[in-house]
Amino acid sequence: MKSFLSKACLLLLLLSSSTFAIPTIQHWQTDNGARVYFVPAPDLPMVDIEIVFDAGSARDGDKPGLAMLSNGLLTEGAGGYSADQIAEHFENLGAEIS
Repeated sequence: MKSFLSKACLLLLLLSSSTFAIPTIQHWQTDNGARVYFVPAPDLPMVDIEIVFDAGSARDGDKPGLAMLSNGLLTEGAGGYSADQIAEHFENLGAEIS
């Protein structure tokens, strides 16, 4: 009886895992070379954008820690805005920076 139940559970698991929907990912490259990956989800009222730069500690050169220092200062104020003003702008947009 245990063998039958084990096989039945395994069969149900295999059948249920095949019912997951895999989203269609649209992709293209812009004129300036940026790669774009897009998954339309009209039922979700949000936009999630991730921008990845060829930068960071790989480009520190002879100044190790420069990228980490810059990253730590991003939210401390910039472009005439204080740290609190930057945080408020991001909060109003529902955006995060990391």
